[in-house]
Amino acid sequence: MPMKPSISETPARWLPLLFFTVIGVIFVLHMAAYVDPDLFFHIKEGEKLVVLGRFPVLEEFSFTAAGKEMVATEWLADAGSFLIFRAAGYPGLVLFHAVLFLAALAVLFRFMRDDLPPSMRFLLVALAAFGLMNFIAVRVHAFTILFMSLYLFAIRLWEDGRRWVPWAMAAGLLVWVNIHGGFMLGWVTLGLVCLLEFKNTKRLVALAPWGLGTALCCVHPNGMTALLYPIWFMAMPPAGRSMILEWKPLDCSHPSSIPYLVMIGALCWVGIGAQRRAFPWALLTLMLLALGLRGRKLLPIFTLSAAASLSLTLRQSVLKPWQGRLCVTATAAILLAMGFLERKAPSSPNWRDWESGYPRAAAEFVSSRHPDARIFHPYTWGGYLIYKLSPKTKVFIDGRLDPYWSLLPNDYTTIMECLPGWRDRLADWAIDVAVLPRTTRLAHALGADPRWRPVFDDANTVVFALQR
Repeated sequence: MPMKPSISETPARWLPLLFFTVIGVIFVLHMAAYVDPDLFFHIKEGEKLVVLGRFPVLEEFSFTAAGKEMVATEWLADAGSFLIFRAAGYPGLVLFHAVLFLAALAVLFRFMRDDLPPSMRFLLVALAAFGLMNFIAVRVHAFTILFMSLYLFAIRLWEDGRRWVPWAMAAGLLVWVNIHGGFMLGWVTLGLVCLLEFKNTKRLVALAPWGLGTALCCVHPNGMTALLYPIWFMAMPPAGRSMILEWKPLDCSHPSSIPYLVMIGALCWVGIGAQRRAFPWALLTLMLLALGLRGRKLLPIFTLSAAASLSLTLRQSVLKPWQGRLCVTATAAILLAMGFLERKAPSSPNWRDWESGYPRAAAEFVSSRHPDARIFHPYTWGGYLIYKLSPKTKVFIDGRLDPYWSLLPNDYTTIMECLPGWRDRLADWAIDVAVLPRTTRLAHALGADPRWRPVFDDANTVVFALQR
C-alpha cells in the first residue's frame, strides 16, 4: 500500500494564504499596539512637502539646529505617509506598512520556487518573518526591506541568464534613493552583479548598469550628497549614532536576539556556500551579518539574505515524511513565538487612541499656555512634539540623527542626565519650559530647584516653567 504523501510534498492551495494571513495579523497587532516615535516627524515632513511644496533640505522644526542643511533621504516616503495619513489615519498607515512587510516575505517565498520542499519554504520564510519582528513598525525602513527582497529575487533571475536584470536594478535605485537611505544596499548588490558580469565577459559594458545606477542615485534633491551621505554614515559613524538603540551592537543575552541566533545556528548547521553559484550568496550574507552585529538595524536585511542563501543550499532536497512533519511543527512553533511576543497587544486595538503613549495633554497645555517657549524634552518625544506644536513652537531635539550629531552626545545628554554643568547648558540654550516623564532624574532635579515651578502634571508627565 503506497504511503500517503506528507504535507511537506502536497500542501493545500489555501495554505500559503493562511500562512501569510497569520503573519499579517501579528504584524498589524504589533503596529497597532506600538507607535514608533519617528512616525510623527515623518508626517510633518510629508505635510511640508505636499502642502507647502518645500523639500526637507533645511532644518525648520528645532531651535537648536534651525537653518542647518539636511539630506532629504526619505522625502518621497514622507510625502506618501502624509497622504495616507490624511486619507485613512493611523489605521491606513498600519495596513499599508503591513502590506510592505508581507510583500517582502512573499517575494522571498517566490524566490525559493518549487525546487525546495514546500514545508521547508514555509519554515525559512517563517524564520525571516521572526527576524523582522523587532523592526515591525510604521516606519520608512519597510520600503528598504521590500526593495532588498526584490533585489535578491532579481539576482537569482540574473543567475538564470536574464541579462536585463542589472539594468532593472539600476532603474530601481532612482526610486529607492528618494525613499530611504538603505538604497546603498541595492547599490552594493548591483555593483557585485556588474563586477561578476565583467569578470565573466571581460567587457567594460558589463559595468554600465552600475554606472547608470550610480548616476541615478544622484537624481535627488541633495544631488551627489545623497549618494555620499550613507557611505560616510557607515564608514565614519558620528558619535551620536552609538547612542541610538537600533544602531547599537546586538545584545546576545537579550530575548530579542533569539531570531538572529536561530538563523545563525541554521546557517552553521546547513553550511551555506556548499554549492557553487554565479553570485556569492554566502559572502553577501556574512557581510550583512557582520554589519548587523555591529548595528542591529541591519539585522532584518541579514535574515532575508540568510533565508535566501539557505534555500539555495537546500534546493532539490528530498524530505522523508517525518522530516516534513518536523518542518511543519517548527514553522508552527515560530508563528506561536511571534504571537507570544504580542501577548500584551490589545485584542481590539483602539485606532483612535494612537497617541496614548505620548504626552498629548502636556503638549496641548504647552501649545495653549507657552506657545513661544524654548522647550526641553526627552529625545524620543521630540517627533511627537513636532507633530503637536509645529510650526509655532520649536523643539530641542528629535529622532532625526541629522541634524543633531553633536547635540545628542553632548548638551542633550548633559542636561537629561544632570551631569556637571547641566544648569549652565539650560541657560546657554535659554530653556524656559521642560516637558519630562515624572520619573526622570531631571524632573526630580527641577522639582527641587526653586527657580523652576511645575505648571502641569498628570500620571506620567510633568511640565516645568522657569520663573523670571
